[in-house]
Amino acid sequence: DRLTTDTGWRAPPPPQNASALLRLIDESLLALAAFAGTTQENLTRNHVWRFLELGRSIERGLSFARAAEALAGRRNEPDESWLRAWLTLLDSRTAYRTRYMTVPAPAPCMDLLVLDEHNPRSLVYQLMRIEEALNNLPNPGPRRSRELRLAMRVLMDVRLADPEQLAEEDEDGRRPALSALIVDVRAALAELSDELARSFFAHTQPPSRVGLRGRLEG
Repeated sequence: DRLTTDTGWRAPPPPQNASALLRLIDESLLALAAFAGTTQENLTRNHVWRFLELGRSIERGLSFARAAEALAGRRNEPDESWLRAWLTLLDSRTAYRTRYMTVPAPAPCMDLLVLDEHNPRSLVYQLMRIEEALNNLPNPGPRRSRELRLAMRVLMDVRLADPEQLAEEDEDGRRPALSALIVDVRAALAELSDELARSFFAHTQPPSRVGLRGRLEG
């Protein structure tokens, strides 16, 4: 309620007044942190909570992808600048300094932000949470659901990625391996969101391909 009624978010950013904008962001982050803490500490671990976890993890995965696309491969600033911005956006600067104790470098950042299964802000961590939540949702059939198979596939692709390859640049200064992975993750998360909506929130079901094929062949 505070976020939706705060007029500061509806007004244009104050010109040449970064401190006012930072104060607004800090106050909003405090409210969101309190809400997140309440859901973690007080909500019953039922299916409602699992859908909340799914939504949070999908949104974080998509935010990760948008940040990677916006920042990676920019040649108008050195690697250290955009890597610092990426670490800050994913709230991982302290974790990076604790582990590496060096200035941000591409391969270590890829390892921490993409592949570290113990970093709660990493991409692979979000995909792990998605798979865990889907495993605990009801499944009407004996086989894994389509959304679970999709989550397992993209999780495996990320787990098998190599941080050195993700950090490699081409002749144009871009990182094709990272770009390809991000494009795949974005597409998979968007498809996963649609599949969840059809499976659990839609009143009509898509036609069965097996049944349709049988009718056509008959």
